[in-house]
Amino acid sequence: MRELFDAYIERGGEMPASYAERRDRPRAVADYIAGMTDRFAVREHERLTGRRGIA
Repeated sequence: MRELFDAYIERGGEMPASYAERRDRPRAVADYIAGMTDRFAVREHERLTGRRGIA
């Protein structure tokens, strides 16, 4: 999960605009990830990091 969080911190534009445009990016990223299903989180991690498995 940390890698997914870090990826969105670095590339906020990968999130929907309703999250990406918030001033407090760490909170926006946490809120976005919290709303993900497990399956979607795993797919996003792979897409953003190029690695399989979630850490």
